[in-house]
Amino acid sequence: MGRPRKKAHRNWPDGLLARPRENATYYYFREKSTGKEIALGKDLRAAIQGVKFAQVRRAVDPVQAVISAIEQPVSTVDQHFTWFVENRSAKKKLAEGSRIALKHESKS
Repeated sequence: MGRPRKKAHRNWPDGLLARPRENATYYYFREKSTGKEIALGKDLRAAIQGVKFAQVRRAVDPVQAVISAIEQPVSTVDQHFTWFVENRSAKKKLAEGSRIALKHESKS
């Protein structure tokens, strides 16, 4: 985590940067994922609006997240039980030092 923002910049959106150049200050937006900087010009209000617009466009829609989770293939109870027997019981056997025989017969 970086240092805190200056008091003058505390209300700016995340990713907005200012660089003084010659006779004016130019504003940039740095993307978190890629680290690339996008020039936004000299106008602070327009730069803030541009950053907020970009953040809204990149935000994950909660409804879409739920729909995509629902559309994922569903594992059956038999698959879960088989995984549990193969993985968890083997770890338990090693931890206890005993030989526990768990058998599961699948209905096919």
